[in-house]
Amino acid sequence: MRIFFDTNILLAASIDGYLKDIEVTHIHHGPAKQLLDQIGKLNDEGKNFGYVTPTIEEEARAKITKAINNTINEKWEKGNLGKLSLEKRIELADSFDLFIRTSRDNLEKSISLLIRLPIRADLRQKKYEEVAQMFNLLDSQYYKEMRQDEFTLATSTRWKHLREKIGREHQIEVSKAYKASPGMNDKLLLSEILVLMKEGEEIFLVSMDGNFVSEWATKEIYSKFKVRACKPEGLLGRVQRL
Repeated sequence: MRIFFDTNILLAASIDGYLKDIEVTHIHHGPAKQLLDQIGKLNDEGKNFGYVTPTIEEEARAKITKAINNTINEKWEKGNLGKLSLEKRIELADSFDLFIRTSRDNLEKSISLLIRLPIRADLRQKKYEEVAQMFNLLDSQYYKEMRQDEFTLATSTRWKHLREKIGREHQIEVSKAYKASPGMNDKLLLSEILVLMKEGEEIFLVSMDGNFVSEWATKEIYSKFKVRACKPEGLLGRVQRL
């Protein structure tokens, strides 16, 4: 069994600390950190279950500052802490700097827990084409579903409001089932996993991204590539029993 981690898991596990006396923690920090810590212990024992691909390692370092700022902004908006104005940011400048440095250090520790393997660019490109084709099919299904109502009612204006309501509810359900238009790095991550996996090997991709862990994507990724995409809490119990 091998377990690969998406960027959002590494970031969630790393962002946790204080701005002066205010605790600021990524919304998914708990499950992500618990799973990474458990994987780190197993890797230290030589069991080598946890992996990170080059794309994810580089993307996590590039996105850590933005993720930190988003987490801080969400804390202020939801915590009735007033307005996080420029003046407030200046007042908290030293704390901001410490929080950013601590989170970056945490990220390096998270990455150090995992095994990184080299990827041949030519092999990755071949797999990328297969991955892109799969996501294109899912996108086509998504946009087709978003354009149609669950069923057709009479065309009378009397039923217009009901048709619109049904259409909106249908679109909400489709949006929950799949997050359309994955970025290039999402496709690269899955491509790198496919290059590294061996025949018959059980592979997990841990993520919070709807491109991987929404209903349609999870089913299609396993059907097409035999990779099990899941959220950290979905795998933690099994890892703790290893």
